Amino acid sequence: MSAANFAKESMRLTEVEERLESELEMMNDRMDSVSEKIIQSSVSTQLLLDLSKETIQQTDKSVGISNEVLSELKSVRTELGDVGQASVQTIYNVQKLEESLLIAVEETGNKTIYALRQDQQLQYQLLPLASAMRVDLEEEASLVPLGNGSIGNSMQADGTVLPESTSLPAVASVLSSSTANTSETVAVVAGAAKNDRKKLKTQQDMQDTTSRNSSSNNEKSKLQGSLVSSSCSSSYEKQIEGRPRTCEQIQLSGFTTSGVYRIYPFDIERNGTEVYCDLHSDKGGWTVIQRRNELFGKRVDFERSWHEYAVGFGITHDSYWLGLNTISELTKSGDYEIQIELTDWEEDVRVAKYAYFRIANSSEKFRIHVADYSGNAGDSLAYHNGMAFTTKDSDNDLEKNVNCAQKYHGAWWYKSCHQSNLNGLYTDESNGKHESYANGVNWYSWHGYYYSLKRTEMKIRSRHFEAYLRESRE
Repeated sequence: MSAANFAKESMRLTEVEERLESELEMMNDRMDSVSEKIIQSSVSTQLLLDLSKETIQQTDKSVGISNEVLSELKSVRTELGDVGQASVQTIYNVQKLEESLLIAVEETGNKTIYALRQDQQLQYQLLPLASAMRVDLEEEASLVPLGNGSIGNSMQADGTVLPESTSLPAVASVLSSSTANTSETVAVVAGAAKNDRKKLKTQQDMQDTTSRNSSSNNEKSKLQGSLVSSSCSSSYEKQIEGRPRTCEQIQLSGFTTSGVYRIYPFDIERNGTEVYCDLHSDKGGWTVIQRRNELFGKRVDFERSWHEYAVGFGITHDSYWLGLNTISELTKSGDYEIQIELTDWEEDVRVAKYAYFRIANSSEKFRIHVADYSGNAGDSLAYHNGMAFTTKDSDNDLEKNVNCAQKYHGAWWYKSCHQSNLNGLYTDESNGKHESYANGVNWYSWHGYYYSLKRTEMKIRSRHFEAYLRESRE
């Protein structure tokens, strides 16, 4: 190799070395840059991990707070329900207090009248009080009122007969001479007037009964439903043209046989309403508003429309529903109680009784108000307190996406949904046991949701019935 060629090769090698060194420097620079980026990415990843952990912790805290809020809301809802129940109980207690006060005021008024009558100078002024007590007697006996200056022949408390021409001073004279004590005279006159009213009403009822016995059995049934108690008419509920509003009035009229009668609960009503009266249980006086029985239990369908539940349906002497319109009219005074009798397929009987029961009118969707439970069946109705009535075609329960009446095949004061379902499906298979959930004739606190009862009976009467019954026997 010549020197010139060797020099050229040496220069090429030098250039290659320089290029390699340059490339190595560039690669080192790139490696450093990549390393820095990797380090930065690691830092960013760590930051992201830290942020994710904080986010998860914040989410857990939010979930915990949400659970606490939900728990508080449930507590508030429960407290509101308790307040509603307490309000109904308070109304019931206030009504009972008012009744006690009225009785006390009446007794005080009687004592005051008797004290005033000790004054002989007030005899003539107080005479209209005695005549007012005889208004019913005078109307039925066709006597001329005292205000016209004379009265018809009538027997006084001491047996004295007053002639038709007797004037007010003469009446005062007879009253004052019959006893030395004026207060005793007035008390005796009051007692005689009451007895006279009883006798006249009894005679009139006997005449009515005799005159109608010759008519058909249907007319006889109407007669049984048209007699009304006279002994309690001054202190009892409103009576329309001698027609009974409730089974209580029928029993106070002297009837003692439980069965189907006709009542007239509405002020304007021509034909009345057929109802089953229980005149035996717990001293009687019960108007039966619902009954399920094994004889026609499956034949009478209780999965009905809103209209049918409003007007009533079924077989009155067996399985039937009285009708929400009638139940609302009967209980609107707010002084009614309800007794629910339940019988299972082993013939065990349980009772749930509520001292306060009222059904609102149709504009309020027949909302139920019930309080003051007693009995041995367990309380499965208080859960429904304050709820509107729901049927398959009128959804008024609290479930948003479900009609409880459709789901459980009945009609009731459903909430979300029920603890009692006495208008549910009736079954006589497997002694009442059913695999379907809560759609039978259920009372949750007795036999739960998978047992359909054999017989049920819901019946109502005034809380004052026993007092009326004692009064009628005096």
